[in-house]
Amino acid sequence: MTTSLVPVPASIKATAKKIDSSSKASIEAKKKVDETDKKISKWITAGKIFFVISLTSIVSLFFVGNYLTIALKISEAYFFNTSIISSFFGAICFVRAENIKLEKSDKSSKINQDSKAKWVNEFPGLHNAACNCFMNAFMQMAMRVPNLRFFLLGDTKELKAFKEFIQTYEKDQKAKSHLSSANSQKLRESIHKIDENISLSSASQEDVNEIFSIIKRFIPSSATFFSSITDTTYYRKDEQEIPLREEKHQNWGQIELPIDTKKSFQESFDNFFDEKAVGGTYKVQEIEEDYRTILHPTLFQRWTFTTREKFYKPVVKEYPIARNTKKYENSPDDMFITLKRFSYNIDQKKSEKIKDAIPVNETIVLKHKDNRRYELDCFIRHIGSDPNSGHYIAYVKINQKWYEFNDEMVTLITDPKKLKEARDSSYIYHFNKAKS
Repeated sequence: MTTSLVPVPASIKATAKKIDSSSKASIEAKKKVDETDKKISKWITAGKIFFVISLTSIVSLFFVGNYLTIALKISEAYFFNTSIISSFFGAICFVRAENIKLEKSDKSSKINQDSKAKWVNEFPGLHNAACNCFMNAFMQMAMRVPNLRFFLLGDTKELKAFKEFIQTYEKDQKAKSHLSSANSQKLRESIHKIDENISLSSASQEDVNEIFSIIKRFIPSSATFFSSITDTTYYRKDEQEIPLREEKHQNWGQIELPIDTKKSFQESFDNFFDEKAVGGTYKVQEIEEDYRTILHPTLFQRWTFTTREKFYKPVVKEYPIARNTKKYENSPDDMFITLKRFSYNIDQKKSEKIKDAIPVNETIVLKHKDNRRYELDCFIRHIGSDPNSGHYIAYVKINQKWYEFNDEMVTLITDPKKLKEARDSSYIYHFNKAKS
């Protein structure tokens, strides 16, 4: 199924190698510029430390020095000199940080100017003010998933900014602009109105999966995303699996898969729909048959040795939970899969990455629905150790070609190894239902 907004011109074939080589150089240069952020942070931190020392020395000079009776002159000289020296070094640190910022700005401008002349594809990039790459990556995917795009272009009042964003982007695309004027900061602000946990500050990175979950709240159950799914739990009794409880609920094809290095991607997908239980029991009260001695047997019962009688008693028994199965009523049009790459460390109160790479299939099969096949056409990669930091990049398949959407940079991927590396280390995937 084609998901492009505008067909890719035939001239792309002739210029693919040139785009790839030039974009690689630009990306490497961009990475070098981004590395200066760490240097800036270190210089600013050092400057703050020196100024804290200076302030402490001044406080000590005026409030502590007056009460020192031993070597008063020496102590006053010490505090005064420490204050002057610390202020001097603090000023140097802040000046150095500012100089690095200016150098970074000059380099970034040069990269953007060089890139403008080299971008020849017809898919505009998106400006990243600071830490809005999460929203840029999400939108580059959302605009190319037909059902999701159609929904965002609807009349949902709370998501009006998303509609305007798409309209602006598509207008810029028709005008063959290399960089769209669509503003991802406005999307952040609209999401913040819905959920205040999403920061308004463009200096704060957010989790793409969390944005996705917020938008899902407004999608009606009648949308083609949805299909009823039956969730059934079984317990084992006398070597038989017996249904314990059965629940029906709406699911629009968003699945979270844990990373299991012992299973393939397809096996992990299958396990979501048919998961063997580990531990857990089901308690049930049953009536059990038993025998007891008759307290006052008759003479006949004694002569016939029938001094015991049958009776029934209630007992509570425990049976092991066997498995949990999920079955779609209809196969959904879209299958979104999020790999659980992060675990939350309660002691350190932060997320930790479980594994950087795991082989991911380009196709998956929904076995309980007549082996319905789904094909990968979009995914979002996260680079970093925490979903609320690092960097997000979108990858989209358009007219059988894969493109990398890295904020302002949009490049055609011609190296299969590079594509596989990105696919195996990504975070969120979209699979489109293949035509039967």
